[in-house]
Amino acid sequence: MGISKDIIVWLTIAIMACFVIMRLLREKRRTEQWWNRKAEIYSTVTEALRHLKAFYEQQRAVKSNLTEDQEKELIESSKVANDKIATAIDTAGGTLLSGEALKRLKQYQAEVTTAEETPTRYESLARSLSATINCLDEFIKISQKDLQTRN
Repeated sequence: MGISKDIIVWLTIAIMACFVIMRLLREKRRTEQWWNRKAEIYSTVTEALRHLKAFYEQQRAVKSNLTEDQEKELIESSKVANDKIATAIDTAGGTLLSGEALKRLKQYQAEVTTAEETPTRYESLARSLSATINCLDEFIKISQKDLQTRN
């Protein structure tokens, strides 16, 4: 009788240990998936800011020497980048991005809106480029802190 009780006790302990281990593994997986989604949204926003920076730099460099097709292509590219930033703020990114990151992106949107109201196109591009460079630099620092990466 003593041996069967010992077996039952050990089996019970083993089964409970399996449940605890499975629960811990499931939680670890969920945390990793959350981190991957968070890293993806930060990466998407950073890439969008880089596209916008390139857009403003190119627009300033060529001034009015662009063909209509080239200008349409650049404008479309900038719209896609701006849409990615807006999506990051409004949708799932709003829960994945830190408050500091969201605040910086909203500030950036306001800065670009103000820059676009500037009377001359060249000054508008210069201000938009400056706002984009500043936001990109700060956003990279924020993302490194939020994702706990070093670079």
